[in-house]
Amino acid sequence: MAQLHSPLVSIRGKDGWGISFHVTDAFGARQFGHAGGGDGQSSLLTVVPEHDFAVVVLANANMPGGVPEVVVRFAIKQYLGIEMKEPEPILATEKDYQEYVGRYTRQAGFYETVILGGRLLAQYVPASGSGFGSLMPPMPLELVGKDRMKVTQGFFQGNSVDFIRNPDGSVGWLRHQDRISRKRV
Repeated sequence: MAQLHSPLVSIRGKDGWGISFHVTDAFGARQFGHAGGGDGQSSLLTVVPEHDFAVVVLANANMPGGVPEVVVRFAIKQYLGIEMKEPEPILATEKDYQEYVGRYTRQAGFYETVILGGRLLAQYVPASGSGFGSLMPPMPLELVGKDRMKVTQGFFQGNSVDFIRNPDGSVGWLRHQDRISRKRV
């Protein structure tokens, strides 16, 4: 049980993954949880063990960003007095986004990232027969930290998108919704 809720793999310093649970102490209290969803439903579990607190959000709609996270943030602030603030955007130029451009693949489909109008856009294209439905709308991304971006509008608004580097320092991976895709040139 301890391994389920303990970071076994580090993500962005204060965040990590246990066995199937995202673990963080980024907001001043250790939390762990897991999100899920599919066509027509979404869910989010968040547990704050040191406060004996848990919240589950179940929605009869596709809501990968937005409502479940907003409900969790509200509940944690209301009941525990902990404010979970979003990172501030960093002013970035087209040159800053250039190294993130490419195609990132995984079994269920791929992400294509391009620069359009000075902004980085990511488009997820599900593989045929993957069960993920139709083409998703493009995601405008905004830099909020080193190799970390937030989706600024649309269906995935508020989601984090992380870019992970290879040992040689080049961008090699994209992580969105806790799923990782490898960069193919």
